Amino acid sequence: MHIKALLTVLIFFWFLPSRSQTAYSPNILPLGDLEPMMANTGTGGLASTGAVFYNPAALTMLKGTSFSLSGTAYLRYDFSVEPIATINNQNLDFNATGYQSIPTSIIMVKSVKDWKLAFSALIPMDFRYNGQINWQVSTQQETLDLNFIENYKENLFLIGLSGARKINEHWSWGATIYLQVFTFNTISDAKSQIIERPGTLTQLSNRSTVNPFNLVLFAGIHRKGDKVDLGLKLSTPSLYLFGTGDFYEFRYSNDLINAIEIEETNLTKVDTKFNSPAEIRIGAVFKPGEKWKIATDLSYNFKMKYDIYPSGELDDIEELRSSYRLSSGGEYIMNKNISIYAGGSYTPSIKLSEENYKDPDYISIVTGFKLKSENFTSNLGLFYSLGKGEQPKSIGTGQTNLTYRYLGAFLGTNYKF
Repeated sequence: MHIKALLTVLIFFWFLPSRSQTAYSPNILPLGDLEPMMANTGTGGLASTGAVFYNPAALTMLKGTSFSLSGTAYLRYDFSVEPIATINNQNLDFNATGYQSIPTSIIMVKSVKDWKLAFSALIPMDFRYNGQINWQVSTQQETLDLNFIENYKENLFLIGLSGARKINEHWSWGATIYLQVFTFNTISDAKSQIIERPGTLTQLSNRSTVNPFNLVLFAGIHRKGDKVDLGLKLSTPSLYLFGTGDFYEFRYSNDLINAIEIEETNLTKVDTKFNSPAEIRIGAVFKPGEKWKIATDLSYNFKMKYDIYPSGELDDIEELRSSYRLSSGGEYIMNKNISIYAGGSYTPSIKLSEENYKDPDYISIVTGFKLKSENFTSNLGLFYSLGKGEQPKSIGTGQTNLTYRYLGAFLGTNYKF
């Protein structure tokens, strides 16, 4: 097999869905105070400071002033592509590992006359992974040595203000506005050499940085009842403010037969963009008894399409299909100081019949407990999420299986005064 025929395998890695799913689906990560231990439900209201993320109208359920450090998470991340291609009955698999951390989400809630006002910040979400793989592919005449390295880093910073007010005894409304700062950086390098012909080399190196600034608006309504609380939250698509980034790519090919080919692209301080889609969430909290609380949320993300480089220097279109998510969690109060939690969620892929690929299906489970004293509440929980998707093989017939795994723990602390 000619070395250039295998270059398509290497180039294909730049089009893997390696950008973190979390940037577009933050609900798979623990955010808030009590909400993470109930599978990220909270639109129906949990009397938690995490309402700033899930439904700001539910802030009216809080009494007095609250300060919380919550949503702390340290997650292990695994990403696998099996196989990316099949050549001469040999499967080429790719695996990467990394971690996701949310050091602290800070939330301050204060009563001002008839209003509940809140300040919140996510400082910041940090996601990164590293993948390195080597293949040796034998053909009838030669052996190809293939090496691929990819390093990925992503940060998401949120800082915002919330306000909520009661309409009457049962109904309230609220809104949150966030400044959203997103950064991702990728460094990839792919090389192929023919072992029997020393000196041959095909190399493709790529480095890109994107750093846009956006505004995001949440608005919600909430109804408090005796046995059932209800909530509705709407999120706007992120409103692009500005953004810059860099892009560098180097291509080199020497097969010792044809002329050496070299291509180089170097762009600095170009306009860059990142958008998160619009979302609608409905939720309910059921209180069947004094010791039990069950929360359920259903969310829908709208489809979105945009150019990461809007000024046209590069053609890099990000297209997000619509998706929905069902989650449910429960709280059981063992005594006045200890409560236990468990929950799960499912995010199915919406697959079109004419397409040969589908976005990942996500299944998540959580469990944890809460310790309560006079002024302090501390939460500790465990989190696991598994995502599976498909797409056509780069070379060969059949499908490529994509697998994402998240595993970790989270901690929340709340002080009321």
